[in-house]
Amino acid sequence: MWRELTFAVPAGGFAARRMFPGDQQPNSREWRKLLASMNGRYGMGLPPEFFGANGFQEDGSPLVGGASEARYVLRRTAGGVAIVALGASACAMLGQKAGLIHACLIRDCETMVPMTDRQGEHRISLSPWAKGYYIHELALGKGGYGKWQQMAKDLQGRGWTEGAGKEVALALYSSLQRQCVFLLNEGDEIDDEDGLPQLAVGSLLQTALSGEASWSQIGARFMSALDVQVRSIGRHTFVPWGPCSKHHLVLRGVEFTMRASIDGPLFLGRMRIEGKGMVVPATGSWIHSIGSAGDVAVAQIEGST
Repeated sequence: MWRELTFAVPAGGFAARRMFPGDQQPNSREWRKLLASMNGRYGMGLPPEFFGANGFQEDGSPLVGGASEARYVLRRTAGGVAIVALGASACAMLGQKAGLIHACLIRDCETMVPMTDRQGEHRISLSPWAKGYYIHELALGKGGYGKWQQMAKDLQGRGWTEGAGKEVALALYSSLQRQCVFLLNEGDEIDDEDGLPQLAVGSLLQTALSGEASWSQIGARFMSALDVQVRSIGRHTFVPWGPCSKHHLVLRGVEFTMRASIDGPLFLGRMRIEGKGMVVPATGSWIHSIGSAGDVAVAQIEGST
């Protein structure tokens, strides 16, 4: 389940100038700090999870080592900002606070701020053929350590390598599985009612959640069936995260395929709370080269004994 509130605050407009003097194109972290300030000044009653639980402090600044799954995502849009709630409990809270958040924004900027409210269900299912997806910014691990440091060197020298592609594919797989488990634990029904039972992600993962099968077994089958293939990485950069000059490696323009269909917003990788890792259907001339995988994924999920 997901819900999204979008507020129209065009860069350079009156509202942006009122709320962000000297910075009329604020990033998602600056928006979060503004909402944290409003929460204190107006007694909005937004819960700590809105600011990232152990991922962010209440003033909107990040903590090192935050491990909780993002329930609320603030992402910049072309004309302002969007607040995305993921999971049933977060959607209920955002619905309760939508009018208050809107009223406080209007009060701060002293002008009308158009708001749109959308909501829907997440649907995630395996597919017998590969589908293309795109991530504008994918945050990975700390850029100065281990495999991510080596990946940064590889990307610097040769654009991207097969080894880098495999590491990115593994990160995408683990993040998608973690988000599916989070949604299932929230009580969401992520399986497509009209889909084939052998392609149902929720039913597959539930066998591990219930203890009927081990995570090592289910995880291996899920990873094999997804068959994530990285097709292109545009470039990379380093983004500061928390105190002590910590930086995450961030890849930009990641195009990949996987044997899965997705309906509803999903955010993969790290720094998801800031809108990084948003998965959208890919476009581009490379899609025509994606070959059909036939019914291989079906056979992998069914398994042979």
